[in-house]
Amino acid sequence: MAGGETTSTAMAAITFYLLKSPCSYKKLTKEIRERYGNLDEIDILSTGQLPYLQAVLKEGMRMYVPGPQGLPRTSPGMTVDGHFVPAGVGRPLNIIILLAPVTNC
Repeated sequence: MAGGETTSTAMAAITFYLLKSPCSYKKLTKEIRERYGNLDEIDILSTGQLPYLQAVLKEGMRMYVPGPQGLPRTSPGMTVDGHFVPAGVGRPLNIIILLAPVTNC
């Protein structure tokens, strides 16, 4: 199955981080249990409406990228955060960061 390994890796990492943070685990459990009365109610559309669950998933994938490597990027020669990066310098980037909306400007 395509994507099975990356999905299981992401879920394992998210579970790991949740278990290391009992407060986050408790808050997520509360949000899910307050929303659903039984397993049959859970579907992809309704889980998208749970803000804390969505935050946990995004943060988990930000902290532990399930892919084997970052996307390759090569600098054209520019200053980044006050540091000059010469042309041709390569740096793999986390795809989650590349796709995230810029909200901290």
